[in-house]
Amino acid sequence: MLSREQHQELLEAYEWLRMVEHRLQMWESRQIHELPGDSVQRQRVADRCGYHGADGLQSFEARLGNIRLRVRALAEEHYLGLDDERMAAFALINGEQPSPAVRDRLLAPVGFSNPDRAVQMLRSLAHEPFFLLRRSRTEHALADLLPHLLLDIGGSPNPDRALHNFVRIVESVGGRALFYEQLERNGDTRRRLTNLAGWADSLVDTLVAHPGLADEVVERLQRGAPSLSGMLAELHDLLEGQDQHLPPLQFFQARELVAAAVEDLEGLAPWAISRHLSALAQAVVQALLQHHVAQMTRRWGAPLLPDGRPERFAILGMGKCRSGEKSYASALDVMFDCDGGGRCPDGEHDGDAFWQRVAQGIIRDCQQGRLYELDARLRPWGEQGALVVSTATLERYWSQPRDLWERLAHTRLCCFAGDTALGEEMVAGIAEQALGQPLPEDGRAAVVAMRRRLEESVSGQDHVKRGPGGYVDVEFLVQFAVIGGRLVRHSAQALPQRQAVAGLSDKAMQLVPPVLHDLQHLVGDASTVGQPIASLLRNLAQEGVLDAAAAADLLVGLTLLRWIESRMRLFAGKAISHLPTADDERLAFARCAGYDRLEAMDRDLHLVRERCRQWFDYYLCPSADASDEGV
Repeated sequence: MLSREQHQELLEAYEWLRMVEHRLQMWESRQIHELPGDSVQRQRVADRCGYHGADGLQSFEARLGNIRLRVRALAEEHYLGLDDERMAAFALINGEQPSPAVRDRLLAPVGFSNPDRAVQMLRSLAHEPFFLLRRSRTEHALADLLPHLLLDIGGSPNPDRALHNFVRIVESVGGRALFYEQLERNGDTRRRLTNLAGWADSLVDTLVAHPGLADEVVERLQRGAPSLSGMLAELHDLLEGQDQHLPPLQFFQARELVAAAVEDLEGLAPWAISRHLSALAQAVVQALLQHHVAQMTRRWGAPLLPDGRPERFAILGMGKCRSGEKSYASALDVMFDCDGGGRCPDGEHDGDAFWQRVAQGIIRDCQQGRLYELDARLRPWGEQGALVVSTATLERYWSQPRDLWERLAHTRLCCFAGDTALGEEMVAGIAEQALGQPLPEDGRAAVVAMRRRLEESVSGQDHVKRGPGGYVDVEFLVQFAVIGGRLVRHSAQALPQRQAVAGLSDKAMQLVPPVLHDLQHLVGDASTVGQPIASLLRNLAQEGVLDAAAAADLLVGLTLLRWIESRMRLFAGKAISHLPTADDERLAFARCAGYDRLEAMDRDLHLVRERCRQWFDYYLCPSADASDEGV
């Protein structure tokens, strides 16, 4: 409660006041605690206390006044100035055993399953390990924070877990008093952090694994999300002059990942979260690329082409890499490309070896630093081909007919990192081949067969991605249309009649209206390559390839299913796409996802998956009476 200096002050004040009291009682021979009002009598008291001479009374009065002022100030600071809530908070975190009335007043509304255990955890928060901060300051800051904190914890899906994880977060910060004061001042940040504590154990593990990260996350949330250029600039400053490049990268990635998760749980639009996660991955990979290029340049020199120009290198991204669709823990599908034909100034190594070392270094760092899972198997000839592909090799590969699955995969291709000009040249060349080659006559049936195989691979699981009506239905349908696939409509009688939004819960409708009515944030350039699936859906509807009702239903399904998947990954801390099937686990997830009732979540999932599958079948699986109307 008290600093060492305050303890000494109060001890000396107590001893002096008791001395004055004793002098009064000795001369009066009775129990008395009040100084006389008469100046002559007061002069005698001053004399008895050792204050003699003409200015003895003045000195006595000055000492008495100063002591009274100081004692009162300390009393006001520590208990007289407290309101009832802060008094109760102090009693809870400082008393030997809080009274049942105090404990119930603060903890009963929260809903802890074990109040005594909660008291122990709350008391642990009052400890201040940072030697530059007084324990009294920490206790006062905690007493100010505690009523608000308990209110926020009471609103979490699991108050016991929320408090346990909040204690773990606090144990990782530097100065607790400063941290509490920051949370007490900023209610939005406090609510976000307690929401995270009650939701995602894996992200709390991340905070605990990086001491000081919690403070950084709080500051980052107050500043707002940085742009891609802002992240690249910050990483450049962080890594400049560092002997070890992985620890700063890991800390930076952890900060942005946790901050994005907090904003996600707070209700930030799913597309905004996905875009930030995609930009974060791009910034980290770009920083790794710059590090390894600089490292190899110091060893061999940067490779040059025969005409003296620097040889270029680019990393292409596929799938969710750059289309703004990345989720938590999702892998990065990449392809490493270079001009080809370069030579290093050391005279011993060519450009292929140089860029091979760079690519291997990036993959190794991502794996050992647990940054991202980089998957380069979609390169020409897969694992049998070179890790880094030259432009000539790429042109030769795509000049030959390629399998339909490979062409579908390359509809979401982009320049992810490295030389932008080279990357865009590569993307344009592949797009021309992937989109321009004629489709096989059985193309539609092949897509359906691929989809069925994916579905069978997760048989028995409630899989929101690959299961029946999962969002892969949407991806396959859109990608097939993008590469020129002929969609065949059923007869008008087979057209699905009811929109997916009909019957959705209030929770789902919080996500759906912005997606349906404000799609400008999803629109890319005129090219179809590298755009998000949602943008492609919009474009296909505008071009008349898809019915407007189909595009709306598929977009609703895509949004809700990916959002549920995102919540599962936050909850589990790993890349999963299947919901728990046990009733208790499924109910726990539904509550953490913001559903009041499990039935509401299950109904939402049933409705959107039913509609996604109906539209998939409508366009790709015509029945015998189909009109065979090409689109």
